[in-house]
Amino acid sequence: MRYELYPNNPIANVRQVRKRTIEPSILEPAEIAAILRELGGVEPVRTAFLLAAVMGMRRSEIFGLKWADLDFERAILHVRRSYVDGIIGGTKTDSSRRPLPIPEQALKALHDWKRKSDFTASDDWVFASEFHFGKQPLWPGTLWQRNVAPAIKQAGITKPKLGWHTLRRSFASLLLSEGASLHVSMELMRHSTPR
Repeated sequence: MRYELYPNNPIANVRQVRKRTIEPSILEPAEIAAILRELGGVEPVRTAFLLAAVMGMRRSEIFGLKWADLDFERAILHVRRSYVDGIIGGTKTDSSRRPLPIPEQALKALHDWKRKSDFTASDDWVFASEFHFGKQPLWPGTLWQRNVAPAIKQAGITKPKLGWHTLRRSFASLLLSEGASLHVSMELMRHSTPR
């Protein structure tokens, strides 16, 4: 179409359904706490789960973190890259690059994890894979299937379609239920528009 090779767009009249067929699941704070209890001692999975739950981070942002992205003194986290299916890339949007305040429980968990980790240089991955000698991050899907899904089952939670993004939606839902303004929610979720 751009080069005017065709007189009309062959997919211009295709209907696209934008409505969700299934309402996405949201975890309540008590359910998140129950999962965290089940993940006790399972590191670094518990810490990654905690970051997603209390900071609303995308899984690509969590597993793209390097130690240099964390300012422990000021309790600020800088999202500088993403990690998706073995590929290191930029953030989803320019707004995604905004620094985030690190809540106290996440800051403590990150401190504790750094003390236990074998890979703690500033250019090392926060969630480095020992299998790959720290040269790449852990795979989020594998961690979910091996550790988080069993913890969810042990916690007695039976909601359908749970994944890393469920934690981001749950964080957004919690912000709204606690009366956070649209502007504050937008900033913490790092959305570029209020929509």
